[in-house]
Amino acid sequence: MSSGDGRGQAASGTFGAATRAVMPQDDVVRLLLLRHGEVQGFEQRLVRGQIDLALSRTGRAQHAALVDWLLHHGPRIDAVVTSDLVRCRDLGERLARATGAPLEVAPALREQSMGAWEGLPWDEVTRREGAAINAYWADYFQAAPRGGESMAAMFARVAAWWHARRASYVGRTVAIATHIGPLRAFLCELLGRPGTEALRFAPAVASCTEVLVSTPGAVVDTLGERPWLADAAALAALREDTLRALGRATAGTLDPVDTAESWGKEDYALRLACIESWLLERIREWASGAGNGAGSGAGGAQAPRGSQTEALFAALEELREARQWTDTPINKPLAIERLLWRLIPAASSRRPG
Repeated sequence: MSSGDGRGQAASGTFGAATRAVMPQDDVVRLLLLRHGEVQGFEQRLVRGQIDLALSRTGRAQHAALVDWLLHHGPRIDAVVTSDLVRCRDLGERLARATGAPLEVAPALREQSMGAWEGLPWDEVTRREGAAINAYWADYFQAAPRGGESMAAMFARVAAWWHARRASYVGRTVAIATHIGPLRAFLCELLGRPGTEALRFAPAVASCTEVLVSTPGAVVDTLGERPWLADAAALAALREDTLRALGRATAGTLDPVDTAESWGKEDYALRLACIESWLLERIREWASGAGNGAGSGAGGAQAPRGSQTEALFAALEELREARQWTDTPINKPLAIERLLWRLIPAASSRRPG
């Protein structure tokens, strides 16, 4: 980000000298690549592909927040394009209504078709497919799921759509609401990277990636940013979602593996801050209870508290360990999973008395 207000040169509508040197002003297409928000069952490790999944309540709120931010802080949008699947159409339609820009619905921007695997948990696919799933992961770019399409085929589909429309977008700002697969396809195509490196790009849900494209090449101005999270209401919603998960831990219904898969990619540092606040509050409650004589047994003897307090402090130590992975995406899910396993006994500890 380069502008004084923290919104970057793209948001201000002006480009720095280095950008102008490689990018003629009359040849620029400004792309806002938007990933859809959270879908229902987001925390589950399902093969989604082209299933037309509905947004969760959180996902709808994310879309509202992202559209509001773009409307008030982003560049003027000249056209909106969306995948035809409802999780993207909701975002595209909201943005088109808010900006007054024309809307194009493009089935070519759908997610990769995962064929017979769609709707199944990944562990069930592994059991059913046996050697086929190993072959798929050995060459995930060229291999196709049974009855589906390869990532390479999806990339070709997205590239064909882009090249057919690029000339009509020159000099305009175009917002594209799509999925993680097509987003990776755009980035590899525009930056000249092989598709086998696609998994290096992992923009979060409800994020904006801004790319300036011209004949000499492309410049990534922002990658996977979620500026709407600075909004107080959005932060409150994230905290509420985290606390609900801790409530599930208390009830013994939290799955650390599934939760880690989403939390390890989305709002990692903010989630850790919410958990730390929760842990410190629990520790203060225990200290206050002990000081007031709460939890005393017969004859005023203090009830044993060792296992509960140990769980709380062990979780706090694990959280501080997890903080070191804030800038290392590949380790985040594992760090979150380790922390959540610690939190299950910690969440179950209650104030004495």
